[in-house]
Amino acid sequence: MTQISPFHYFISTNKKDFSITGTSNFDHSDLKICIHPSNNENLVCFKNIIFFGECFDYVNTSQCNQEIVESLQKLQSIDKLKKIEKLSGFFIIILLEIDNTYILNDATGQLEVFICHDETDLYISSQPNIIAKISGNNDFHDNLPPYIADKKINIFSRTPYRSITKLISNFYYNVIVRKYNRYSRTMITQKLDNRQVAYLVLRILKNTVSSMVERKNLGIAITAGWDSRVLLHHHYLFKKYQLLCIKSSIRK
Repeated sequence: MTQISPFHYFISTNKKDFSITGTSNFDHSDLKICIHPSNNENLVCFKNIIFFGECFDYVNTSQCNQEIVESLQKLQSIDKLKKIEKLSGFFIIILLEIDNTYILNDATGQLEVFICHDETDLYISSQPNIIAKISGNNDFHDNLPPYIADKKINIFSRTPYRSITKLISNFYYNVIVRKYNRYSRTMITQKLDNRQVAYLVLRILKNTVSSMVERKNLGIAITAGWDSRVLLHHHYLFKKYQLLCIKSSIRK
């Protein structure tokens, strides 16, 4: 018996029955998918793409997860990578191409991906413990220090488990050759001056937040740091500007 929590998932090619409490179960392209019921809207199974998580497109701020995945479906492989590079958020994407299958996640690896690929089955999960319990591949590496085993510490792509590895950000897993590959960035990096960089970064940040606001109400934590002081100062100036506009309108 295994418990799964919100924003955790388990994907496998193993069709044998296994018990995971508190899950919604889906089947797609010979894969069995288990997620927490609260995350149903975060799972998109569209033709040859499986997406789980949350993503935001600063170029097309009004697109939801489903629309972003549908737009990926229409692109060639190299263009898929270009599109994925522009996405913010936390997610895993499985691309089921004609001759291969690829597994990748968001650029910073916020949604973790652990993989166990034995002779017959492929297991993918947000937690190595889930894979170890369900697959039975729970042997630790030889001569593993006890504190690493106890605290389940990962070192780069290696986990304490001999047969379970972690997908590192900016890498993808090639299922056919059973190998991790670093994919080179498809966006050409140009040398820009400070003003150009600031403009580009601010545009990405502003539009990403706009994309989030399209879906949910947002809040921000207030601290005693400079970031909060600047935020409150701009909020004060904005309210003062609104008040001046109201007074000016009344005078007219």
